[in-house]
Amino acid sequence: MNSSSNDGWKLLLENTAPNALHDSRQRFDPPKCDEDTRVEVIDEIVNWIQDRDSPQRLLCMTGAAGAGKSALQQTIAETCESNDTLGSAYFFSASDSTRNTITTVIPTIAYQLGLKNPVLKSMINSAIEEDPLIFSKSLQVQTMALIVKPVGRICGRTDASALPHAILIDGLDECRNEGQQTELLTVIKTCFLNNSNLPFRIFLASRPELAIRTELEPGGCLHEKVYHIHLNDQYDATDDISRYLWRRLRDIGRRSRDPRARSAEWPDSLIVERIVTAASGQFIFAATVIKYISEPRGSPVDRLETVVTWTDWLTSKTKSFEVLDVIYAQVLSTAKSAYEAVDTNEKHDFLLLLNAHAANVYGPDTVSVDVFDRVLGLGNKTHELLISDLHSLVTTKVTKPGEGENSQTKLHFYHKSFLDFMDAEERAKDLYVNPERVHAHVAACCVKHIRDYSSRFVPPSTDSGYLSKENADDHEFILIAYKKLKRALEGLARTNLEATKQLLMELTRGRGWEKFDHWILHQLRSRKDNKWGLAFGVSEEFEPFSRLLDQLEDNFETGQDPEFDSLFLNMKTYVDKWVDEMRDLVV
Repeated sequence: MNSSSNDGWKLLLENTAPNALHDSRQRFDPPKCDEDTRVEVIDEIVNWIQDRDSPQRLLCMTGAAGAGKSALQQTIAETCESNDTLGSAYFFSASDSTRNTITTVIPTIAYQLGLKNPVLKSMINSAIEEDPLIFSKSLQVQTMALIVKPVGRICGRTDASALPHAILIDGLDECRNEGQQTELLTVIKTCFLNNSNLPFRIFLASRPELAIRTELEPGGCLHEKVYHIHLNDQYDATDDISRYLWRRLRDIGRRSRDPRARSAEWPDSLIVERIVTAASGQFIFAATVIKYISEPRGSPVDRLETVVTWTDWLTSKTKSFEVLDVIYAQVLSTAKSAYEAVDTNEKHDFLLLLNAHAANVYGPDTVSVDVFDRVLGLGNKTHELLISDLHSLVTTKVTKPGEGENSQTKLHFYHKSFLDFMDAEERAKDLYVNPERVHAHVAACCVKHIRDYSSRFVPPSTDSGYLSKENADDHEFILIAYKKLKRALEGLARTNLEATKQLLMELTRGRGWEKFDHWILHQLRSRKDNKWGLAFGVSEEFEPFSRLLDQLEDNFETGQDPEFDSLFLNMKTYVDKWVDEMRDLVV
């Protein structure tokens, strides 16, 4: 093996999540603790990190949504970086496919550790060159090969205290698979805590969801090994929230055009204290209030008074999620009314469209907001009107998901708790939209696009002159509609098979199966030399329809409705054709 090769390190880079770093461009201007706030808890965490003799090498900080966990993690990361103790930081995000699973956690940690020490970097590079398939192996195997063994060898040669030793992991609850959450916690115990020679101290923050509660409670694998901070119970954030509100409101007043806001008497101390009481220790409540008041579409004085009317019934004993629900419901209701006031002709359903856009962000096959506006049959930039009065909760962000992929503009929800609110009928009440309605609407829009598309589903080829640039763009869009249709129909079929059947019959009337046939056959035949891709990649192009066909066959009888019979015959003919074609190519 060429010892000067960096092939292993290059492969490591391909498997990391740059967006998960504390200083990533994607996380530009992340939330962090305001000056002179959370001083006690920051001191406790920093002292624990610096105390190399403490027997507990894992600190878990749990707290409710909006308690300020991510802001604390960001502040700790920057503090550790400034004093050269930061080994690595990883920030999960449910809305980012590059960091909402555990797949990239260990490679990203190994990458950061390698940057801190050239010898360790060389060892990690060699480990990957010796086993280039290491990233397809279990999390424990990856951890041992890329971190534990290389660091162990370094510690055997030199003073381990020279290595930056703080490993920070934020938002474990935003890892979308609960089993993966448990797996990561198990690996932390097995690979890090059970290896006493390793220098690392791990600071993990999460909502107290089931996976982490189970491991931290008596009988859990981490109970005896963890230093646990219950953020909501152990630290009263009331004074910090008060300081934060005063500082931000005065700054808003100085920049306002409203002379009332620039007055030395604004804001009124009683009003500020009422908001502090309403916040009930939830920093996200205060932060959302500030975002709402600072919006340029109105006077901060008037907006502050509006917030007070929303929170009149709240007390210090109100549950934290109820506190958030009040602000979310009021902002959402106000935005809905404002949208409906200007959308006088189209009569779009504001809540339905917002939920559809949220599903696009958090679901598979995410596309940019402009493209998704088109999927929904909306005018250009309709999403901007949709969120124009929601900027305290939602914004747009330009993202670059991965190497070789184009930048996309996507909706960015500031906090997952707002999505939790929209997803819970008992909390959102009359603002709730059943996912069934979202699936049905997206599917209906896609069926219309496919019916109206006159060309065959063939690959674009502007070089040959077969398709113009405009037609190539249309072709690319219709394939997006095709993928969105598959997902939406599967989601709809879980709760309303009759509605699914009706949409499939509409698709049949529009010769949808014939149009799909050209695309799927092209996909199959273009990969005939890649049997793995045929078996596990291209089959996904039509397997959702195969599953839907089985559901229709199990729940509806043929021979009673000619239109359904036509649908069933078309689906079965084409699905069987695609299955046979794939089987012949694989064999």
